[in-house]
Amino acid sequence: MRHLGPTWALILTLDSHLLTAITLANLGFAISAVLLVFRDRPILDRVLIGAGVFLLVMGASLAALHLLAAAPIREVQLLVFD
Repeated sequence: MRHLGPTWALILTLDSHLLTAITLANLGFAISAVLLVFRDRPILDRVLIGAGVFLLVMGASLAALHLLAAAPIREVQLLVFD
């Protein structure tokens, strides 16, 4: 088997209510954006674009909440396995 490089993992420890609210809001935004902008694409393309939009918005909103609103991100761990 070929060596593909290290495996990266990022672990965030958040309040469960905060994570639920952010996830639902970002999921709603991603679904709305995909349904409005990418109507003529095949279903698989829309699902993959929606997942990408969701991940980008989720990362940006978590970073903004941590930096600007001092949201309770309790712990951040970066794990790299080789």
